[in-house]
This record gives sequence, structure tokens and C-alpha cells, in this order.
Amino acid sequence: MSISAVDKVDLVSKKKTGDYVLIIVADEAWEDGDEFRYKLQEKLNNYCSYFLDGQMKKEYPDLKQKRITVSISSPTSIPPHTLVFIKKAARAFKMTGLDIEVEV
Repeated sequence: MSISAVDKVDLVSKKKTGDYVLIIVADEAWEDGDEFRYKLQEKLNNYCSYFLDGQMKKEYPDLKQKRITVSISSPTSIPPHTLVFIKKAARAFKMTGLDIEVEV
């Protein structure tokens, strides 16, 4: 998948601890522009909706009381302005019970 596929959840992984990770696979070159950050925002919103609207709970009934992390996995470095955006998004997601992490 890619960030451009804003309506898809790329990957769901369950850790040995029972916690879940929703993974965004950034397999395309990062662009340091508003249009690309908008796509990332839409992708993150989709992940948040997947969790908050109950779709994830339907697919993973043992989700109760588990920590959920959205992980942005990228083989290349992320532009500074986009990292600032991700940090702001992480603060907003925290209020919904989701964490965001970046793996480069």
C-alpha cells in the first residue's frame, strides 16, 4: 500500500503482548508539500475512524483493554515539516486512545 491509498488500512499486526499496531507503509518517496501532508492526514483519519467507528473491534474482538499504536513505517527519512505535522497528529490521536510512532 502507500500513503496515497488513503482509504485503505495497510497492515494490522498483533504483538506478543496482545497490543495491536496499525501500520502505514510509506513505500513511496516523501514529498515536503501541503498536498502530500493532506494525503497523510486523510490516511491517519482513516486509521482513526477504523478504530473509533468499531470496524477494528468487529475484526479483532479481543481488542478490549489493548494498546493500539499507529506506526508509520518508512524506508527513507521524513521531511522536517511532515514530522512536525505527525507530532501534532500524535497529540490529537492520544486523546482518542491511539498512539502514533514513526519507524524509519
